[in-house]
Amino acid sequence: MDLKGKEIIPEERKIIIKLRNEGKTLREIGKIVGRTHSRVIYNYTSSKSIISKARSGRPSRLTAREKRYVFKSSGGSIGFRDSWGPTMGRGEVLGPGIQIDALSHVTWGCIPDDSSPPAGDLVRPGAQQQRWHFSRINRTVVVSGGFGMLCVYMRAVF
Repeated sequence: MDLKGKEIIPEERKIIIKLRNEGKTLREIGKIVGRTHSRVIYNYTSSKSIISKARSGRPSRLTAREKRYVFKSSGGSIGFRDSWGPTMGRGEVLGPGIQIDALSHVTWGCIPDDSSPPAGDLVRPGAQQQRWHFSRINRTVVVSGGFGMLCVYMRAVF
């Protein structure tokens, strides 16, 4: 058994990766290396970056720093268009105590510059379940369709 705070040496990481690429299970690797199964999983997943593999799974979303960069690089030239977003039924609750019928008019804005594709192509209907949240500070309803894009629904009348 290994100690909880014991560091793994780079040679041991390479052995774990080599045995994994040969088709050994993580339990077999743990017996060979002399570590617990969970420790082998932790060290294998933390050292996967040595091998360049295609990333699988859900694409990462924009970080706060990337969002600020996109806003600043647009230079305030955000083009607003008529609503191409999801249809909003009356009486649906967006957040705690906020209903859609309280929103009198909604316009859709896309952050990229004029060379970007039409705004309607950013969030295709049914492409991915969209997540809603309401910001009381700047009075906007924000829809995120995933894929690293930020789509903003702004209320023209509060």
